This record gives sequence, structure tokens and C-alpha cells, in this order.
Amino acid sequence: MMEVVMQTQEIISLFSSLGCPVGDEYIPGDDCQAILEEILSRLYKEDKYVRAFRCVISNSQVLKKDLLPLFYNVKNDYKILDLIIEILENLMIPVECLLPIDIMIKEDAGRSTIYQLNWLLTACKEAFLNPCATKSVIDYMKLIIKKEQQTTTEGSNSICLCLLLLRNLLHIPEVRGGAPGGGPSHQNQIIWNVFTQHVDKVLIQLMTCGKRRGWGSYIVQVISLLYKDQNCDTLYKLLNLWCDTAPTESSEDDESNTSPQDQASGDSSSMTMSDPTSDSSDSEHKKHTPKMDVDSKHQSHPKQAQAQTRMTEMLAHGKGRKAQVAMRNKHGNSKNIHPAKYRQPDHSHPLEPQTTIKMMQGTRMCWGSESGLGSSVSTCGSMKMEEGSECGYVSQNQETISRSSNEDKEPSRFGKKKTILQKSLHMIQSNRFSNGKLTLTCQARKELRREKLMKRSKTTTMSIKMFLHHIPSEEDISHVLKEFTVDFLLKGYGLLVSDLKLVVLSTQEMQIETSHFTWLIMFFLPFAAQLELDLDLISPVLSHDTISYLTYEGVSLCEELEVAKLDVGENLTGILSKLYLIVSCLKEIIITVEGYRKVTHLAKADREYIKQLQEKICYTNDLKYFFILLLRHFDPMVHSHQFLQETVVANHNLLVLIENCPKVSKAAIVEHLRQFASEDVMKQYGVLLACYMDNGEMVNNCIFTMMHHVAGDLEKVSVLFQPSILKSFTMILETEFEIRDDWMDLVEYVVQKCLKTKQIKTVPTVLNIYLNEDEEMAADAAHREITSAPVEEPTEPEWRKEDQDSLRWYFTQSISVGDPIGQIKQLFLENCGQTKTRTGIVENLWKQGLILENQYKTLLVQETSLNDPETILNKNTEIDILEGIQVIIEYLYAENKGFFVKWLQGCLLEACYAKLLIDQLITPREPVEPVAYYYTVLGQPVPLVTWSQELWKVMQLEPSIWLLSALNFHLPTRTGQARIFARIPSEWTVDHLYVVTLILGPLNSKSMKFDPTTLAVMKQHCQSPSSGDQTSTTKSGVQSSNCSLFGFYHGSSSMAEWLQKVKHLKTTLKAQPLRESFQTD
Repeated sequence: MMEVVMQTQEIISLFSSLGCPVGDEYIPGDDCQAILEEILSRLYKEDKYVRAFRCVISNSQVLKKDLLPLFYNVKNDYKILDLIIEILENLMIPVECLLPIDIMIKEDAGRSTIYQLNWLLTACKEAFLNPCATKSVIDYMKLIIKKEQQTTTEGSNSICLCLLLLRNLLHIPEVRGGAPGGGPSHQNQIIWNVFTQHVDKVLIQLMTCGKRRGWGSYIVQVISLLYKDQNCDTLYKLLNLWCDTAPTESSEDDESNTSPQDQASGDSSSMTMSDPTSDSSDSEHKKHTPKMDVDSKHQSHPKQAQAQTRMTEMLAHGKGRKAQVAMRNKHGNSKNIHPAKYRQPDHSHPLEPQTTIKMMQGTRMCWGSESGLGSSVSTCGSMKMEEGSECGYVSQNQETISRSSNEDKEPSRFGKKKTILQKSLHMIQSNRFSNGKLTLTCQARKELRREKLMKRSKTTTMSIKMFLHHIPSEEDISHVLKEFTVDFLLKGYGLLVSDLKLVVLSTQEMQIETSHFTWLIMFFLPFAAQLELDLDLISPVLSHDTISYLTYEGVSLCEELEVAKLDVGENLTGILSKLYLIVSCLKEIIITVEGYRKVTHLAKADREYIKQLQEKICYTNDLKYFFILLLRHFDPMVHSHQFLQETVVANHNLLVLIENCPKVSKAAIVEHLRQFASEDVMKQYGVLLACYMDNGEMVNNCIFTMMHHVAGDLEKVSVLFQPSILKSFTMILETEFEIRDDWMDLVEYVVQKCLKTKQIKTVPTVLNIYLNEDEEMAADAAHREITSAPVEEPTEPEWRKEDQDSLRWYFTQSISVGDPIGQIKQLFLENCGQTKTRTGIVENLWKQGLILENQYKTLLVQETSLNDPETILNKNTEIDILEGIQVIIEYLYAENKGFFVKWLQGCLLEACYAKLLIDQLITPREPVEPVAYYYTVLGQPVPLVTWSQELWKVMQLEPSIWLLSALNFHLPTRTGQARIFARIPSEWTVDHLYVVTLILGPLNSKSMKFDPTTLAVMKQHCQSPSSGDQTSTTKSGVQSSNCSLFGFYHGSSSMAEWLQKVKHLKTTLKAQPLRESFQTD
């Protein structure tokens, strides 16, 4: 105890030596700088578990008595100012970044340390309620900008320290005082103070500097914390009011007013800001405009201290303050998400648009979405049809929905219509981008908005009156942020997004910056769309490069998540939050592109830009398949229900955009939709449908639209015969839940079809029917049960009854394939997570009477011989390696797995195209796929992403593994890292990639994105890419590579073993006696 007292006195004495108060001023001491350096050093060097120095500071008043008064009174000594700011920033580092909370919370001493550090943070935030504190920080940044010193290393470091201080300050949670109902919010008071001191102008000036990348991520973090408690719904409504209010004469007169006006507001002094586009409906006060300095254009580089790096990592990985995730849809939930801490969102405030109904007719094939420029609402509408035409499941006149932005949001109601079941792709197209007030024409509103935006872009200050000592309400803060939102979107948004994207691709710490980049897009793009900003301002966001990068990042995170799930103790929160942000960003970009496509006042060049962007999006296969990948890997135990909602809605809006692209054929859309007609994908739609009462009309329409196509156009109604889907359909019928007649017809059709065909998969019933039909097999089983015993005892543990039941079911599914034993083994691995031996499967098939005795003996001899190492080594290896590869390819084609070979060729050609573009060897003719491009840019092996369940299943087959292993691909077990996808080695050259592609089969040069004759290997060995020349080219390429194409080190396999397996496969391919005997029944 005495030691603590002495330490406290020592620290108080240390801070007192900084200077002394003289009247209203604080005079720095002679050794002020040296003492500040000592304080900073002790902060960095203190024990990372005890943090005694900070704990003593939390129990003293040195912050208010010495450090902050010194900060207020030091004006021109940059070194002292930098030291003070760095100390303050360090004192406000979150507890999560200072201590291992999970460990220390278990002990009394640890809990005491956590309490004291939290108390220090609260004391810091309360100290900064004094406007002089934040004013000193902002004035220091203004001084650096004014003297154009941000280009120097010292000036750049100072700017970064100031931004980090503001970030840490805004991140501190309110623990005492400022609680709702217990007084004004500390956070709101600080936000009010910094905007009164023109932090908005400082931030925008920093965004427009020449070298702004050094602090771009810090600016995003500060901005995200300014918005962290704000509801997107409120900002959306305020922006609508701002757009709909005409600029007044009085506001234009105020434009020349350059000084603050004194107001009769008690004893409080006031500072006012205004611009010619101020909206009297936003505030009851008059607005006045002080003239400010012009922006400076310079560059700088930040200094990364250890504590700052840890803080940034915390913000990226979600270890800080809990934040909200934006989910803005018609009946969805609305919360804000911030890089300060990510988590998957819960349900919150609904947005309920009042809709008006217009009758429309048409027969164009449409997915349709209800979406309006300037909101993130995206909906799947009803059917759009023409009487007498086959449209979806119905033939009828159709209604579409448009939204009025000045009304409360309510779900639209659909009238009852008589419908009949049809097979077609014709779906509705409803307009989301119609937010005009009913009192103004659409054209008048657009002209009004453009006039206000043009005037606003020429101003340098915010258009709202602010009193310096005013106690702000929530409404005041919302108005302030509304004004900042407009200024930010007009002057800094596009620049900040483009800079962050470059930083992300140029740094090794990609995970730190990615969340800031994605949040910036996800949060502000709906507001930019709402204001219908010029494309020049948001073109860095609405670009194919941005979409490609987001797709690449999403695929990478998806694989990272699957690997992390294998580690039981791994914290998945950070990965899940980043993945949610990626999906939200893609959704917002797709919706905005579709909205701008419908804007009538776009210039010809802008219209052409949107048209080309739409086409590029539609032909980006990785983007289309990415949502299928997410749906396949959705896990209710890991992902949130809202993540599934966001994925389904985003995919729906993408299909809307594709359907509206004139260059995309109907056949191409149908082919893509087939990827959704699988049990694993529809299972996830069933999970989402189970919450149909809470989903809202928009989400339910997305679900029913997809099921409509699956059951009707694709004639795959059987994939909807799943318990979760049928249960939801039954509940809808029993409760008479109000949905559109179109969807009610779908529900009734599926249920009736299921009852008639009885195709609900009940395993025991199907197996009993199958077994009873084969009397000879049943008699043989009964005889064996009494008198016989297996030829050889199984080498694995005894099978459980559940395993034997599953074996019978898997046997019925595998009869018609070429390798039924291998298929059964794979089904056990996929569905039960068990690895069964082939001999064990054969034994149990015979014991249960599923195969005859002669079949059992034949199979047992084959399996034993195949797995005997001595036999393998002694076999003749006369088969050629290249011939062996061709045998595997022929086998895959014979088993209807040829699509796997074609897909593999496509991946290789895309990697080849990406390398050619990066090396600038060709001019781009078509967009390159994101996965191949960005992995190649970063010098990493390109993953072979198995987008669909079919591809994944084939990839798990032994022949496929043999093929990849022989061609020397990186299999997941050979990369040295935890991966779920095989990979194309990064060291492969363009010529090597092309030769491997030719080995897999002939190519169609018309479907290639580059001219193969430009490659060196083709110049040497062929004159044209005809199929006749490809064989010789392949052989020559293999010979010239000295067999470097091939690798035989997968697991314990050797070349001899591989050749023997291929030889056995070739024999199986020719004869297939087992297959025929299985099909005799």
C-alpha cells in the first residue's frame, strides 16, 4: 500500500514539473520536453499485464491539472505539441488493446486493473468535454495545413497523431454520466464541439491533399465513429427533406456573410456556419457563412507506433467497441456498422416505405427489384406479364411498386388475381429509383437537386448554425451529420475510396485496411445514390475494378472462414463481419448501377459508362458464382440469419441487373439459374423461408422468385421437397399468411406435387422396396446369416447400426456409377464425416445381402490387390504418363464428369489471361475474372474455386485427385498452409499454363479471351490453334519441359503406384463388369 502511495506521489510530481499555472495561463517549465519524453517512454515500457503507470494516472487529476492546460497554452512548439498529443492518444487506447481481457477477467487483480483502465478512459473523455481540448487538436491540424507542412515527415506524423487521438476519443464508451435519460451524451457533445470547430473542413482538406494515403484509413475510422450511433433511416429522411427544399433568397444573401453572428442565447457564445444551399426546413435558425481557407495539395507518410498498430488491428478484427451493421431494406433492419468493432447485426428499426401502385404490362423476362436511387432497399417484386402470354406461373396484368420518399414506409398490398401454373422466366420489374415527392414532378425534383448540389459543391463550410456552448440533442447531431454527409460525398468520398483501394493492394497488412474500405462503400453509397450525384464523383466506387476486388476479397474470406471453422477455439467474429461487409458492398453497388441505368438526365458519356459497367458485371462469372458459394457454405451455427438475408437479396439484385442487360441471352440466364436448382442451395432458401413472418415482403419475394424459377422454368420441383421448405409451405397454407397470389400458387403447386409423386426422401421405405424386389439377393443374405461367415474380418471398428442403414441408402444411390465403392466412401465422408475403407464397405455390403457372394469375392480381390504396396511396386509400369492422364480424362467423360475437365481448362486459361494482362503482353479484350487476376497480382497461387456442389464432389474423387497430382497442381495437403481449394502454382509461366490446358483436351479459340498464336509455345509448334495441331503441340510441350509438368508426391503415392492405379482405372473403363451386374435388377 505504501509503495502505491509513493508511486502516486512520484507521478503527480512528475506531471507537476511540466510547468505552473499563472493566472489563466499555464507556463511550460524549462525541462518540459524532457519530462514529456519520459512520460511517453514510461507509457510504452510499462508492464503489459499490470499497467501500473496508467492506473496511477487514472486515480489522479494530472490530466486536467497539468497536461491539458499545457496543451492549451503551447502554440508554436511543434515538438512539445506532438509529445502531448501522442501521450493523450496513448492514454486513450482501448483496454482491449492493452490487456488480454479473457485471461485477466478471471482474477481479482486483473479485474481491478481493467476497472482502473476503464476509469482512465472515462476521465479522458470527460476532460475532452471542454471545447478547448478538441479545439487545440483541430487548430494544430489547421496550422500544419496552413503552413503546408503536411508534406514533410514531421507534419505527416503530426496529422496522423491528431487523427488517432480523435479516433481513440470517439471510441471510448460512455460508462458514467451521459446515459440516456440521465443527461446529455458525452459523445454527442464532443461531436458538436468538433463540428463547431470546423473538423469537417479539416477532414476534407486532408482528403484532397496530394499525398493523402498516409492518413486515409485514420480518416475513415474517425468518420465511422462520428456515425456510429446514428440511424441510417433518420439520415435518409433528412437528406430527402434537403433535396426537396428549394434554395431561398435569404440563404443566398447569407452567402456574403463571412463572420459569426451574435445571437441572444443567454450567456453562450455562438459560432455559426452556413452556405447558400442551407435548408430552412432542416433548422429553425438562420444560417451564416464564414469564409475559410482553400485546400492545399500535398503528400505525406504516417509513423506507425506499436500501440497505434495494435489499435488499428483491433478496429479491423472487431476487438473494440461493439458496432452496428447497416441492413437497410423495406422490412429489414437498420443499424450502422463501423470498423471500430464488427459484429453480425441483430434486428433493429424497420424501414417502412409507403408505396403507391401503378399498373404495368409487359412480357419481357425480368427478375425485377423494387429499388430506388438513394436507398439501400432492394426488393423482389411480383410478376410482370401481359394478358394472354405465359409469364412465370401466371398470366395476368401486373402491378409494380414505386416508393414515395416523403411518406412513411409501409408494405404494399397486392390484389387478388386468378393465376394458373406456367413455365417461363418472365418475372416482374419494379422500380426502386422513384423517390420523388408527390407534390413535385420527377423532373422538377431532379432539377432542384442538381441546383442545390452545384451550389453546395462551391461552398467551403457546413450549412447549419451551431452554438459553441450549446447542449445538443439527438436531432441536432443528426442535422450536423446530414450536412457533413452532403459535403463529404461532394468533395472527398470518391478520392478516399480510390486511395484506400490502392493502399489495400500495396500493403502487406491487407486485413487492417479492407474493413475500412468496405465500410466506406457500404455506408455512404446509398446516400450518394439518393442524391443522384454525378458519376464523376462516385466513379471510383461504381467501377468494375472495385467490384472485382470485392469479389476476390469475398472468396478469400470464404476460404479463410472454412479453414477457421476447423479450429474449435478460433474466434470467427472478425471474419464473419468482414464477409458481411463484402456482401453488403456488392449489393449496394449492384443496386446503384441498376438505379443509375434508369436515370433520365445522365449525359451520353455517363450513360455509356453505366451500360459498359453493366455488361462487365454480367460477364463476370466469379461474381455470379460467389453468391452460390456463400449459399452453399452457409452454416446457421456460424452465420447470422441476417447474413443469409443479405446474401439472398444481393444475389436477387444481381439477377435483376443481368436480366436487364440486352447482351445477355435468355439461355445464358437459364443456364446460370441451374446452379441454384440443387438441394444444398435450396436448403438455405428453406432456412430463410422458415422465418417468413419476420422476413418482410421484400425478402420473401426474393425467396419465392427463386423457387418459382426452380420449380417452373427449370422443372426441378423435386429439390423443393425438403422438410424445412414443406413445413413452411404447410404453415403458410394453414395460417392463411398473406402473400401474393403468385406465390400462393407456387406453395399449393409444390405441396400438391409432393403429395402426388411421393418423392419426399424417406430412406427406410425406399430401401425396403428396393430390397424386396430382389428375391435372389434376399435369399442369399438369409442363407449367409445362418451358415456363413465373411472370408476376411474387417480391419476397421465394427459398424454401428446407423452406419449400416446409411450404407444401404448410399448403395441405392451409387449403383449406376462406374466406381460404386468409391462413391459410397465419398458419401460417408460428405454426409457423416466418416472415413470408411473400401474393403470395409465391401464387407458390409455382403453381410447385409446387398451384393452376391461372387461379386463380394471379386471386389475383395480387386481392393486387396489395389492397396497392396508390394503388388503395386512389382507391377509393370509400361503405361505412359501422358497416356495415363488421358485415361483419367476419358474416365471422367465416361462418368459424365467431363464438365470438371472443361472447368479446369477454363481456370487455366483465365490464369493465363491474367498473367498476360499483368505483364502487359496483350491489350485487354474482355474483363478478367477477379480471382485469377488479384491472386496473380499479389504473386499468390490461384485457387481452383469449386463454386458448385457438383464441382466439389468431383474434386473429391480419386481420379480427379490423381489428375491434379500428376499435373503438379498444389493440392490443399501440399501447400503447407490450411486451404480448402487446390491451386495453380504461382511459378507457372504463360506457356506452361497453356500446355497444361492443351493436355486436358482440345480448345475452341473463339471462346478464348486472347490469341494463342502470340504465345511462344504456339509459335514454335503450330501455325494455327486447330485441334489437329494441338496434339503435337502438347507432346512437344511435355517433352521440352522434361516432365516438369508432372508431380507424384501427393500423400505417399509414387509414380509406380500412380501408374498402377491408372492402369486399373483403364481396365475398369473398358470392362465395368460390376456396374453391369449391379444394374441387372
